[in-house]
Amino acid sequence: MKRADETDWMKRIEGANRIYQYLFASQPSHARVVGYLGPTNTGYRLDRLNPGPIYDCGLDADSSDLALALYQRWALQALSALKFIHSRGVVLNAMASDSLWLREDFSVAVAGFICAACAEIRVPAQGWPTRDAESFACPWAASRTRNLAAENYTEAETGQPKKDLFDWAVWVCENMTGKSPFQHSMTKSQQDQGYCAEIRPLERALRRGEYNDWPSMPDQKLGPIVLKALRGQYETASEAFEELKVLLQGLGRTLALSQEDELQGYDWQKKLRIDMVVAYGKPRKVLRVAG
Repeated sequence: MKRADETDWMKRIEGANRIYQYLFASQPSHARVVGYLGPTNTGYRLDRLNPGPIYDCGLDADSSDLALALYQRWALQALSALKFIHSRGVVLNAMASDSLWLREDFSVAVAGFICAACAEIRVPAQGWPTRDAESFACPWAASRTRNLAAENYTEAETGQPKKDLFDWAVWVCENMTGKSPFQHSMTKSQQDQGYCAEIRPLERALRRGEYNDWPSMPDQKLGPIVLKALRGQYETASEAFEELKVLLQGLGRTLALSQEDELQGYDWQKKLRIDMVVAYGKPRKVLRVAG
């Protein structure tokens, strides 16, 4: 007999397989999504990216223009992925560092569809693996009392695209400032204690749509776009993507003519490197500035 959590994971894997097959039924690949190679007896196969998943970026956005540009680049590319994913009626439900892998040129690609949902093929949202308290309380997430037997799935069963944009904004905030949005409004003691009683009022306020103590970030750290996504003011990833492009161009960044989600002017492979470190008893990949 399988344990309940094992059954849940099998449902997630089955759902992810169906999502991948549906996503790429009419389009064989997308640069910002890790390639799907088909199902296996126990799961599915993906393209083996190098360096792939990393343990820690290790770069401070305030330390150099390179680090800042890299985080801006990743933000744009992750939105490009969401634009494609949402265009197919899929909600990722888990946009976080754990679901993003790196290609050889240090661009990002989405790999995490283990919680993804799609009403068209009746795949509901499957769990909430992210560690961010904000994501647990996001008002646009799938309902915890979703009706999986419903004839037609709604946003209660799948979550809303705004949930992915909210999670994207949390991730960008963490990259740019080293803190999640909630942590900016918490005392040092509250931050040290983690997801405890002190955080619950923030979660409840967010769930009710009453939380608005979001951090103020400058344009260079994409503050205006992040804030609108946290407040649920974007209806689509495409809308946020277009505004981010305009913001980056206003900051003097040059977008590639052949690839609208790529920044020109940086030799990423020469300027960055991967180091191996031991964390929690296992070798891990960490991104560093080369030289």
